[in-house]
Amino acid sequence: MIGALIIAIAAIAITAKTLVGYIDLRLSVKIIVSLFVIAAWFAPVLVGGLKATSWGDSAAFTYFSNIAYFLFGAAFLLLVLLLCRDFIWFCVYEIAKLLKSSHAAALNPSDYHKLNVANVYTLGLTFLLSFYACYEALKLPNIKEITLLTPKIEQPYTIVQLSDIHVNRTTPLSHLQKLVEEVNALNPDLILLTGDIGDDKVSKVEAQMAVLKGLKSKYGEYIVYGNHELYNGLPAWQFKYAKQGWNALFNSGVRIKDTNLYIGGIPDISFTRGARFFKLDMAKTFDNAKADDYKILLSHSPKFYKEDEFKPAYDLQLSGHTHGGQIFPFHFLVWQANKYLAGLYDLDGAKLYVSRGVGFWGAPLRLFAPSEITVIKLVPQK
Repeated sequence: MIGALIIAIAAIAITAKTLVGYIDLRLSVKIIVSLFVIAAWFAPVLVGGLKATSWGDSAAFTYFSNIAYFLFGAAFLLLVLLLCRDFIWFCVYEIAKLLKSSHAAALNPSDYHKLNVANVYTLGLTFLLSFYACYEALKLPNIKEITLLTPKIEQPYTIVQLSDIHVNRTTPLSHLQKLVEEVNALNPDLILLTGDIGDDKVSKVEAQMAVLKGLKSKYGEYIVYGNHELYNGLPAWQFKYAKQGWNALFNSGVRIKDTNLYIGGIPDISFTRGARFFKLDMAKTFDNAKADDYKILLSHSPKFYKEDEFKPAYDLQLSGHTHGGQIFPFHFLVWQANKYLAGLYDLDGAKLYVSRGVGFWGAPLRLFAPSEITVIKLVPQK
């Protein structure tokens, strides 16, 4: 929290100083702009405080929360654009001076008039990117289809992976209904949910979960828990998923009836940081699997082991958690933290698919990280 506070204060200082610090405006205007920047950066704190009150269950809170988080995301994009712009501008200016170019004077970043014009264009670009990213976050996810060949099966299977829906009290029922209809229209043999499906107190999202109960597949729905189920009361979510008719896997697995598909699931790595009781037990997860089973591992986080000490005991791992970075340039940080960002990877004798997820966390923005409904076509290898 201290680190986040320091970053927020630094971001506010840079943004406000760059936007109004060098402009000949009335002090009152500068104060208003600065307060707006402060409010945008501290929007999550304000929303979190109101969420805990009785007002947090109102329709007005839904609109306020979405607007506040949108402004927070826009403030982040604005900071990134300002920093990138000024870094490039400064470098070009210094290079022009070194080369003794006649254009050096015109590139001087200390020219307040040019800085003001640049600020206007930067603000315009910020809101264009923000509205585009908001559209990408709120629209129905794309269908991402991948085909995997394996000699372990004798008939094809269609598997739908859903990850990171992040259902909360502000999630529109109509959006979830369209998601359910889209998935069911695919006629999946299995629906596999890889965590962070719920992201609120269970009692606050009964209507949303009732809609998701409409998900149907031939062989059933299987789920593992993500870090956000843990944050919002794991026992309550355990009971809720059971009532949904979803099979929750926790260091356990099951062979799908009338097939040689085996689905195993482990808790998210964040569980193990909280208590030793929640350690990952791969041996127990696949204890009942046969050698010729096509084994699928569900793990919310894609990275959960030291790769030099572990060889996958499965054929396919399905994960989420990363959101594909969600908002560029977070892609680089997410990639460094998880090693895997999004898409299909080769492990040591297995495949890993990391979904960008269905929903979003925090700001209703997705920039260069489109949401997805993942369709996995398992095909017999002749």
